[in-house]
Order: sequence, then C-alpha cells, then structure tokens
Amino acid sequence: MGEATIENMPLTADNLQMLISHFYTRSNDPTEQMRAHSLLSQAQASPAAWSFVWDLLYLNKPAEVQFFAASTLHLKLVKYWTELPQDQRPALREKLMSTIMTFSSGPKIVLSRLCIVMATMALQMLPEDWPNAIEEIMEHLISSRQTQISPDRALWILLETLTVLAEETQTSTLQQQHRDAVRTKLDQAAPEVFKLLERTIPEGINDPSAGSVDNVCQAMRCSSAWLQLQLPLSLCDTLSTRLINIVRLCSQGHDTSNAGMADLAVDALTNLLCRPNSHKFPTTVMQIMEKYVGLLDIVQFQLNSPEPDEGLVCAIFTLMVTVAESHSHLLLDSLLMPEGTQSRNTAMRLIQGILQCSNMPGQYPLDENCSQMAFGFWYMLQDDVIGSDPTPYHQLVQLLAPVYATLAEILLHKSMLPERSDLERNWNSEDRESFRCYRQDVADTLLYCYSILHESLLQLYWNKLDAALLSLQANPTSWRHLETVLHGFLSVAEVVPMEEDRFLPNLLAGLKALPLTQLDVRVAGTVLDTVGAYAEWINHHPAALRDVMPLLLMGLDCAEVATSATMALKDLTRDCQPSIAPFCSPILLSAKQALATGHLKANESIRMMSILGRVLSICPLPDILAYLDEVLLPRVTELQELAHQLPNAHVKANILLRLRMVSTLFSTLDTRLPSDEELPEAGVAAPVRPHTGEGDAPHVQPVQVILRWLLPVLKTVVDRWASDEHIMTAVSASLKYASGTLMDDCKPLLPEMVNILVVAFNLYPQASLLDTAKQLMVMFALEADQAELMRALMADCTSVFVGICVAFPNLSLQSDLIQAFYNMHLKLMKKDANMVALAINSNLAEVFKCAMTSLSLPECGASKAAAGYLSYFILNGAETSQYHQIVKENGQDLTTRVLKCIGGETPRQCLDPIIDVLLALNKRFCEDLARWLPSILSQENFPTPRPSVQEKEQFVQSVLRERANKRKLQEKVRAFSLLCRGLVNEYGEQQPSPFF
Repeated sequence: MGEATIENMPLTADNLQMLISHFYTRSNDPTEQMRAHSLLSQAQASPAAWSFVWDLLYLNKPAEVQFFAASTLHLKLVKYWTELPQDQRPALREKLMSTIMTFSSGPKIVLSRLCIVMATMALQMLPEDWPNAIEEIMEHLISSRQTQISPDRALWILLETLTVLAEETQTSTLQQQHRDAVRTKLDQAAPEVFKLLERTIPEGINDPSAGSVDNVCQAMRCSSAWLQLQLPLSLCDTLSTRLINIVRLCSQGHDTSNAGMADLAVDALTNLLCRPNSHKFPTTVMQIMEKYVGLLDIVQFQLNSPEPDEGLVCAIFTLMVTVAESHSHLLLDSLLMPEGTQSRNTAMRLIQGILQCSNMPGQYPLDENCSQMAFGFWYMLQDDVIGSDPTPYHQLVQLLAPVYATLAEILLHKSMLPERSDLERNWNSEDRESFRCYRQDVADTLLYCYSILHESLLQLYWNKLDAALLSLQANPTSWRHLETVLHGFLSVAEVVPMEEDRFLPNLLAGLKALPLTQLDVRVAGTVLDTVGAYAEWINHHPAALRDVMPLLLMGLDCAEVATSATMALKDLTRDCQPSIAPFCSPILLSAKQALATGHLKANESIRMMSILGRVLSICPLPDILAYLDEVLLPRVTELQELAHQLPNAHVKANILLRLRMVSTLFSTLDTRLPSDEELPEAGVAAPVRPHTGEGDAPHVQPVQVILRWLLPVLKTVVDRWASDEHIMTAVSASLKYASGTLMDDCKPLLPEMVNILVVAFNLYPQASLLDTAKQLMVMFALEADQAELMRALMADCTSVFVGICVAFPNLSLQSDLIQAFYNMHLKLMKKDANMVALAINSNLAEVFKCAMTSLSLPECGASKAAAGYLSYFILNGAETSQYHQIVKENGQDLTTRVLKCIGGETPRQCLDPIIDVLLALNKRFCEDLARWLPSILSQENFPTPRPSVQEKEQFVQSVLRERANKRKLQEKVRAFSLLCRGLVNEYGEQQPSPFF
C-alpha cells in the first residue's frame, strides 16, 4: 500500500479496515506503524467517526477492527460529545444497547469496551438527557422480557457496566457541578445496585441464587467500585457479610482460588472501610470491623494446616493492616473504653492479629512476604499514642506496652541473619537486598517500640544479650542470637538518653571480652557498628572508652570488618575528641599498621585520614610532625611518582586516592585554640590542644607543613592531568580544605596556591577550580596585603571565562562552569562590588552580556546563577556609575532576552529566577523599562505568534504596576508564559491510542 494511497483514501469502513490491518501487519516497521497510527487518530477525531464506527462493529469483522471501532466510540463520547446533536443522542443510546446485545457472546475484549462506552454515555447524559439511566440499563438487562441472551451473560454485562460507571465517576474529568449531579443519581440508584450485588454474591456454598464464578467475581469488582462512593455504611452491612463469606469459602478448600475470589473480596472489604468519609460513622465502622476480625480464625487455621494457603493469609492480613491504618485513631478511642466492651475487645483483637502478621512463620523473603506489610501500622499507632493528651497517653501506654514488648521480641527473631551456608546456597542478590531493606524497616520499628517502652526495652534486650553471650561461650558457632540482639541495641541508639547508666555500661563492658577475630564477620561488624552508634553517649560517659577501644583497634587489623571499624572510630574521634587523649598512641600505632599492610580499601583509607586528623589535633606538635613525616610523607612521595607516570586508569585511581586522603586530613587536622564561639557546652570537656614544647614560640599549623610538601606535587599533577575533571576536583578540594583549616596561616603559601589554580584554569577551565578560587577570594580579597593577588586571580578567571563564552556557540556544554562562575561573582559582588569592578574593569560588560545569554540555557542551575547575578547587578550596582552605565547600554537587549525566556526559550521550571531580573529592572530602571517593554513587544509574532496585541498591552501594564510585589508579578508572568507557549486550558489533554 503506497503512502499517497493511504493519506488520500476516503474514510470508508473498508479503507479503515485495511489501514488497521496495515497497522498490525507492519508492526515491525516503526515508521509505517506510526504513520498508520497517525492516520487512524485523525480518523477518530473526525466528525465522520460517529457514522463509520457502526460499519466496523459487525460480527464478521476481525477483532482488532471491532475493538478500534468501540475505542473510537468511547473517545468520541469523552472528547467530542458536543459534536453530537442533542436530538441524535437517544438514537445513539438505543443503537449502542442493540450492539451490546449483538456482541454478548464475544469477543470479550470488544464487549468489555462496549460496556465502558455504555457507562460513559450514561455519565454524559445524566441527569438531564437521561435521568433514569442506571435504572433503565438495569431494567433492560435483567428484565424477564429480555430473551436475546442468556441471563448469566446479561448479568455479566450489567455488572461490568455498573463497575465502569462507578469507577469513571471517581476518575473522569467532569465539571464539578456535573459530577455532583451524577453522584446524586448514583446515590439514588445504590440500594437497587446493592440488592443486585447481594443476590449475585453467594451467602453460602449451597446458595441456589449464586451465579457463575465469572459473575461472582465481576460482582465483587463492582462492589469494590461502588464501595468507594460516599454511601452510608448502613447500606453495606449485608454486602460486607457476603464478601466475608466469600473469604471463608476460599479458606474451606472450595474451587474458588483459581478465580482470585479471595483477593477480590478483600479489595472490596478494604474499600468499604477505607474510603474518606468512613470516619464519620465510628459506631458502624466498629461493628463491621468486628466481622472482619472474625477472619483471623481463618488465618490461625491456615497456619496450623500442613499446606497453608499463604496467598489467602496475606490477603486477610492486608485487609486487617489497611483498615487498622485508616482507623488508628478509632482503635485508640476504642481501647480507652471500659474493659469488656465489644469495641475495646475488637480493637485489641485486631492489634493482636497484626502482631501475628509481624510474626508470620518462616524466613523473609524466602518463606514469607507478609510480615513486612505491618511496619507502617506500628509507626502510625505509636505516633497517635505519642500525640495523645497526657491522661489517655498513660492509659494507652499501659495497654500497649505488652504488645510492643512482644513485637520487639518478634522483630529480633524475624531479623536474625541466616547461616552462611544457607545464605550462599539459597539466597540470590535480590533476596539479599530485600532482606537488607527488611532489617532497616525492623530497625525503624524498634525505634517506635522504644517510644512506648523506653527503659523496659533496654531491660528486655539486656536479658537477651546476657543469654546470647552465655550461649556463645558454650558454642562459638551460635552467634546469630548475639548479632540480632546487638542489632536491636544499634537500632535504638539515636533515642537512648545521654543519662542512661543502667544497661549501656554493661552492654559495652560485655562486648570487650568478645574474641572479635574469631567471630563470624557479620556479628563482628555489628559489634563495631553498635559501638560507633553510641559515640555520642560515650562522650558523656568517657570511662566506656576503655571497654570499646581495644575492639575497634582489633577491627582495624581485620580486612573483613575494617569498614565497620573505621566508621566507628571516625564517629568516636569526632564525638569524643576531648576524651581520647589517653588512647592517642595506640590509635596512631594501629592506624599506621593498617595503612602499611595495604588491606584497607580506598574509602577505608580515606576514612582513616579523618581519624588521624582528629587524633593528631590533640597531640603535641613535635609528635604530630614526626608522625606525619613517617606516615604521610611517603604517600606524598608516592603521589609525586604517580604524577610522572603515563596516564592510565590504574594511575588515575591511585592519584585520586592519595589526593582524597590528603584532603580529608586537611579537613580534620586543626590544632588552633578554639574561639569563644567554638567553646564547648557546659558539662563537656574542652578539647585538649597540643603543646609545642617551645615556650612562647609561634604556633605552627601541621596542615601548613603538609601543604608545603604537597604544592610542588600538585603542580606536576596539574601539568599532566589538567583535562581530567575528577583529578582536578580532588586537587581543588585539597586546596579548599587546606585554606579552610589554615585561614590566615595559609598566606605564606597563597601565591603558589593561586598559581596552581590559574594554571589549571587556563589549561582546562572547570567548575571545581572556581569554587576553590571563590573561597580564597572571599577570605582575602579585602585584605590589603593580598588584595592585588586576589584581583589578579579574579581577572584571570574572568578573562578565560569570557573567552569560552565567545568561543563556544553551545553554552549548554559549559553549564556547570557558568553556574560556578556566576555564583562566584555574585558572592564577591555582595562582599564588595567596587572591588569586583576594579579587578575586571575591561571585562565587566562582557560578563554581563554572557549572563544575559546564559538566561536562555535549559540547565536550570546555570540559568538561575546567571539570573541571580543579573538581579543583584541591577539592584545594587545602580549607584555605581560603571554598573549603571552597563545596564543602561544593555537593558533593552536584556529585556528582549527575558521576554524570549518567558515566551518559551527557557523551561518553565527555570522561570522564577528570570522573573527576578524583570522585577529588578522595574525597581531600579522603571522609566527605561516602560520604554523597552512596549517597543519590544510591538514586534509582530514576538515572543510568539499566540498572544494578541491587546494581551501584550495588558501584560506590559501589569508588569509595570508590580514594582514590589514579587508574588503578583510571578502570577502575571506565568500566565503570559502559558499563553505564549500555547498551554492555556490544555492540561491533562492527552489523546489515547486507539489500540492499547
């Protein structure tokens, strides 16, 4: 079939059938398929579609042709309903009903689509055009006079139509007034619909009124849809009983599971009590909930049977958890009722059922997948308890404490790690990741348990820990119980109060006797993680350091647990720095040995530098320098050797490792005395600062010594690796952290640091270099002895940047650099605008123009940075003649650029910062803007052809009025932008494919 023939064919049934066939038979040719799809979509949109659909809806047509016709009719009803004259609508309705009868025997996909069409037509015609639509559809399909099709098939069609009718009422884009009128009609019809559903869903297995399995399933789908409507709960009482009976039938072994009947019944029961208005009927909710909890007997029966139906059990638990989450407040209110009342018993039984869900037998996720669904409920329940008033709070805690204590024990068991042999044999990577996430959910839930139990949870875990330690002594392979108890302690570390002194001292003292190197690496890792988690508590109880420090240092020697050991040591040296002075020597010795053996991974070696920085910061200066000379200098030498080698991936990885190690040390090694702002809080010991041993000799910063070693090496690295973004980022970070730690002490080395930045930026400009340059200029630009050097640095960076903007036509490729450059300039302008103008005098106008160009970039970070620079330039530079003149000379071009961005040149999510530029112009250059705006917008088709002349004039007036109210200006500009982009009144309008 030639292309011309396709595009010029008349819209006849034969031609459309041929085109549909062409679409499917050419499905392997995307171009042909898209062309056919486009033509068929055009056919659907045409008014002729109201006629040709009936020619395609014949039983002798292929199923895909019939489905296309039914889909087309649905599309016409949804989007083109107004095309159909009102006097033709009754005839269309009758024709549709007749067609549904014709297709009653299938194909089912076409029949289902026609039922959707019928429901959609009823929605469109209710209430004026077809006031009794629901009643007439029901009468038409269940009347005794209806003899065209079997009663079972007529019932299925009716249920399918009613299902869609309720669903579409919830999701369709009807106007609110129309939607309310439709819902009123559905409310009026609901009693009859519910009677139909009650007749269809069997009361018992021998119920003669029960329909076929297909009809029962469809009735439950229909129930699920109608139960989401805002109907009185009293109307649903009998239906809920029937649905519960279905679940019971499934539990008794009847042949219903293959139809998924239990899941369908649970979905309907869930919708019954989880709809938004159900909280208005608390008494009825509790009455229905009482029926629900009766299903827990089924759970118990299934779990005790030799072959339990896990699908059915999970369906029941899903119902219980979902309903309980939706009515957690009601559950708590019921628990506060007098003992023995039905509501209180129901609430407690439901909570106990969910506790049973958390205790689902088997190992998650291999043997069961239900226990994880209860985590959210336990959070909501304790959150509601904590939010209660004092009196009910104490009553609820007393009632729920045993529940949460049981839950805490259950979670210890459920989160227990599998044996290594079982893990390697039966667990794939997906199972392991699922279990890792499960353990994290367990940890979060234990926090909720602590909020109810407080110290009693620690008592519970201490008893478990004591038993686990005794078990481990008797059997060294019995480590799993110890690991899971430690995981429990680890989980609650962040909420245990600092003053706790009953259990944590015993916990940490008990750990010191563990043979860490002989334990399974998983329990050893958890031991170290637990120690690190209590670093802040240890800072308030420094005596515990004697118990835990040997464990941590032992862990450094073991490659398998080095990650946990270094993380824990990092936490301790950060939080307990004032207290670790007695342990400096063993820490430094162990760190040196660990680094020398080479068993540490890259991240562990970097973390070790953080530890060394914290420890060395409180050592005497001679000891610091001697240690650095022994441990760090060889690595600087290695870096020098690597820098001279030919570039390759291995060399790059080693250079990056050493640079990052040095940067981390720079960020943590600080021997300065604290300022008043840095003094510790009352009750916390002040940091022990190093002694120089040199009387009143000037204090030397160790970072300054390291930096002197490093700077020549960095020059070599820059010469060889300037084009590598990762290495240049590491170089920049080392200089940034060094200057941040040294502050004024870096002045003697400042010329060399600046030289490295300038050389690197000239060779290969990168954003990270600008970030470091910004920090140096902010620190020293206003100091007389460094001002000239900083101005030179600013001038060099600016000159290179302007050259790039001129040389590169596609600035999107430089968006990171543009963002960093304008963030730097904005920061410096805020510090001293005159200083910036003096430093880049000849390039100031070019920087302004580059910012104008950058406004149009699709990368929001760069666009926002440029807009922020321009806004500040306009607002705060107006009083400086040079800034003022630049805005005057370029203001009209800037306004043009801003309007282009508003018109669509910039993504809508980047628009707000650009509006700030317009507001700045209106504040400082209002008279000029009043000339520029009308002049620019008077151009034909600018910024797009969509806005009219009158709309442009209104936009100008609204902009000029808003000189102070940013929110109002944003509203006006956004509305004009939508108009320019052709997006007004087009939200959510996506034409569906007629085939899927």
